[in-house]
Formats: sequence, C-alpha cells, structure tokens
Amino acid sequence: MHIWKSSSTCRTVGVLLFDSFSNFCLANAVEPLRAANTLARKQLYRWQFLSIDGTVVTSSSGLPVQPEMPLGRHPGGDLLFVMPSYGFATHCTPACSKALRAASIRFRTLAAMDSGSWLLASAGLLAGRRATIHWDELELFAERFPDVEVLEDPTVADGNILSCGGASTAFELVLGLIEQHHGPMLRIEVASMFMAAGRSPRPGPDFAEAPAGRPDILSLAREPDRHGEGRRRPDRRDADLGDHGVHRHAR
Repeated sequence: MHIWKSSSTCRTVGVLLFDSFSNFCLANAVEPLRAANTLARKQLYRWQFLSIDGTVVTSSSGLPVQPEMPLGRHPGGDLLFVMPSYGFATHCTPACSKALRAASIRFRTLAAMDSGSWLLASAGLLAGRRATIHWDELELFAERFPDVEVLEDPTVADGNILSCGGASTAFELVLGLIEQHHGPMLRIEVASMFMAAGRSPRPGPDFAEAPAGRPDILSLAREPDRHGEGRRRPDRRDADLGDHGVHRHAR
C-alpha cells in the first residue's frame, strides 16, 4: 500500500522557456511531475509551456517548442519554472523583467533553474535573498548582483523563491517539491523510476583531480558559455568524467 499524503489538489505549473534552453534541464523538471501523475493515477500536477511573447522557442540542441501562451496571459498558479540557459544575458530586457515581476504576484512560488536566477535578479526579485545559479556563473553572478547572497548549494530555498544550479539539480529540486506536497514515499517512487533511488545530491562541488601525467578531457574542450563566448573552464572545476562529474557538467 502506498503511503502518500492524500491530496485532491492539482497544482498548476508554468514552464517559462527561452531560446537556447536546455533540453536536459526541461526533462529533469517536467518528467518527475509526469511520473508523479502516473504513479498516483490522477493529475497531481498540470503544466503549460510559456515564453515571454508566446512565440516559438528553440532549445540549445535545436528542438523547437511552441508555447501555449505568453507569460503575461497566464492567470498564474502554484509554480513558475524560469528556465533560460545559454545566452541568458540576451534575455535580460526591460520587457522580460517587467513580465517576471508581474508573474511573481500571480504565482505562489518561482523556481529559477540553470541560469534563471540571473533573470530574477535583473528583475529585482532576489534583492536581499539567498540564491544559487549554474556553477559556471557563480562568480560573475555574485559580482553582478552584490545584493544577492550567492550560495554554491545545489538547491536553495528562500521564502517563495527557489533556485538550482543546473540540469541534475533541477531534478533534485522537483523531487523536493514532490516530497513537500505528497510525502517522502512518492518522492522515492518517482526517483526510482529514473534509477535515482531518491538520493540527495552532494552538498557542493566535489571534483576529483585528473591523474598526474594524463590530460584532462574537459581541459581540452572549449565550450561556448551561456554568454555565447568560448571560455575554458577554471582548473579548480576540471574533473574526470565520473558519475558526479557528468551530472555537474551536463547541460
């Protein structure tokens, strides 16, 4: 017998996408909700895909998504996932900031995923709050927004604003929401569907150094950063492609 918190409530979720969003992050945010619905055999969560202006958005790997409506037309609800990735700085426009500030009134909770905290901070929604961001942007984020207490934690909750640092941590953030809403047993069952066993992530970056005399694969790669310029990852973040390293470097 399943021991879950009984609930007749269907929570509404807006998924706000931007051009060059991460498919990996999107799947890790939405698939646990779908799995929760499947296991419960009823609709615990209902989500809609949104963009700032309602036009098609294309992922970093070229997948087009047609949003159901612009953010401004959504009546609001329980959760708003804010999900930019590469090129996030180009989305920091007055129109975007205005739309996010208005949405913060209509949605009970905002969840900034990947580089989403940058957009919330630009809109003035993180002043005096704690937040995290994708680890590759932590230093720049702290410099740009000194009024935000920037943490390296995988996930951060400060009142009605949540944030996480990337694709794998988006999965952990959503599992945490499922546990909060429906209890630990449903979290464990959802995690088990993705072979995650309900485990929590390590508390922070914990990369092993490459063995002496062997070139590190990541140190040889130059990947465009979220600003759109090639940049080598810092030495202190280089790592073997072990289980934890893959998750932390994946987009």
